Amino acid sequence: MDQLAKRLPGRLAVIGAVAFAAACGGGSPTTPATPTPVPTPASVTTVVSGGSSSDLQQNWDHWVPFTTTSTGRLEGTVDWTFATDDVEVMVATGRHTCTNGQYWDFSTCNVIASIHNGSKPKKFSLAGQPAGTYTLYILNNGPATESVSWQVLVTTPG
Repeated sequence: MDQLAKRLPGRLAVIGAVAFAAACGGGSPTTPATPTPVPTPASVTTVVSGGSSSDLQQNWDHWVPFTTTSTGRLEGTVDWTFATDDVEVMVATGRHTCTNGQYWDFSTCNVIASIHNGSKPKKFSLAGQPAGTYTLYILNNGPATESVSWQVLVTTPG
């Protein structure tokens, strides 16, 4: 046998091995593709109540029911005209539940925020509040008749 015939089977084996390795992805290690992270959706803030009242007399109150549809953070701001007036703010669960039938009775309801300090405006922030109906109470202890304004927001996870 001549030299070429002796080497042919070995060369065919090498060519076959190379072709097989190419069909299988080349045989060299590959790194898997890094998955693209899914971004966390942004939180959504919605105004659930806002308005004003221009004739809140001394020792009177204004109550504002509002409803949220998702669990989230309730945030609110109440402002008024005269810094010399003492205005209190409360938030309770339910629709106008803080009465005994004739008078305000805050012991009969579930008050979740009560702001009595002297700051103006009054602000509250309540994390993790469930969907439902609430009431914002604004009490003017005077000495003057007040104009008040309010805004309540709910921020829910995206």
